[in-house]
Amino acid sequence: MTAAVGGAFIVVCAATAAAAVAVSNWVLTSGGSGSGWDYPPVTWALLIALSGAGVIVMRRHRWARAAALLAAIVAAQLAGSGLIAVRAWFTIRNFGGHENLTVTPITYAGAVALAASAAAVAAAAMVWREPVGDWRCLVPARPIYVAVGVGVAVLLPRIWNAAGESGDLTGLRNIATLTYALPWGVGLAAAGWMRGRSATAAGVTVTVSAVLCTMFVVATHMLAYYPAQPVGD
Repeated sequence: MTAAVGGAFIVVCAATAAAAVAVSNWVLTSGGSGSGWDYPPVTWALLIALSGAGVIVMRRHRWARAAALLAAIVAAQLAGSGLIAVRAWFTIRNFGGHENLTVTPITYAGAVALAASAAAVAAAAMVWREPVGDWRCLVPARPIYVAVGVGVAVLLPRIWNAAGESGDLTGLRNIATLTYALPWGVGLAAAGWMRGRSATAAGVTVTVSAVLCTMFVVATHMLAYYPAQPVGD
């Protein structure tokens, strides 16, 4: 019963976030439908993964904990994306970059952040289990994964910050870094601490997410450096 309710809650949160992203991308853009993107396309992959994980939690009890861990990692990334969008819209307003901008886009961005945060909290609660046995049960199965996870969470923001234009930890660049560094770092640490399906789910989730986000960043930079040329040039 708990798994069914928790899974349904995750699906509802995913649907709420997806609706807010869709409205923001296709309705609230300045030049008309489909003219701009407040969220990168990889966001849709994360939303699909989150909703799919919620369905698995509801329907497949043997995979419920693994799916909940997947949902927690993905939802944390989506929550970060919502926070980035909130900050971006406030920045646009403060610099007068959008004459017709109202509070509505910020509201939808906040809805993404809140819905994803709620899903992350619910999923994490379903993953947690009270330790049983003696102190040896607290020893991670794969300590190297825990060490790598801590390194990703701590060092990645510093590396990105060093490559940025300023050392302001509240800057958009560093918020984006923390959005990826913390979920990936915690996910890798979970892969080292847990066993069985949950460990596999955490490792696969972080790997796939990192690959997708890296592909998007590379593609974005390639398009910026090599814009499409008119036919005949």
